[in-house]
Amino acid sequence: MGVFARALAGSLVGKIIAGLFVAVCIALGFGPEKWAAFMIAELPLWITPTVARFAFVFLAVAAAYFLFRSRNTSISAASENVAVAHIRGQAIGIVSASADHTRAQDIHENGGRIFVSDSITPEYFRSLYAEHTAAQADKLVEVYIGKWMRVSGTVQQVYVDKGSHTPFAQIIFSGAEATNLIFSQPWIDRVSGLRRSDKVDAVGKIKFGITGLMLENCELV
Repeated sequence: MGVFARALAGSLVGKIIAGLFVAVCIALGFGPEKWAAFMIAELPLWITPTVARFAFVFLAVAAAYFLFRSRNTSISAASENVAVAHIRGQAIGIVSASADHTRAQDIHENGGRIFVSDSITPEYFRSLYAEHTAAQADKLVEVYIGKWMRVSGTVQQVYVDKGSHTPFAQIIFSGAEATNLIFSQPWIDRVSGLRRSDKVDAVGKIKFGITGLMLENCELV
């Protein structure tokens, strides 16, 4: 039987006995003499005033015992509930701390730039969007936005825009590793000289747009 059930049973029994005791006192009047006189009236001779007094004392003690016991059991049940809540809170805190620790391991600083670890790849981000709704995936990638990452791939296409307010060059990787890399003006000449199927290693700042992962302020390495 659980603590709550024991508290309920003890409280019920205690209230019944206490109620019976009070009812007897009201009906007969208070005082062992009146109780004893009633108990031995027209009863066998062996039920003496002493036996009657003992019975009433026992009833009073039993009532007090059950009432006190039910109170302590209720306190114990409340304490147990608090302890369980505390343990659950600690468990949630441990899970949360573990998630924060894993997230911290995914990020490190290099030359003043905060890089994600090598395990965080374009494929990893694509899997997040494949396994979750866009709204859920957007939340999961928030921590990585603005951080730097390293990528390697094969050039599929190169675009150069020198006529815009902010000239830039863009590399699109081919195949399953397709990723958009945006380079600022100082890199335009070098990027524009790349040919299709060239192998490229680069670093860039993580951003997400309509087309998915995009790396800004990229540099060839």
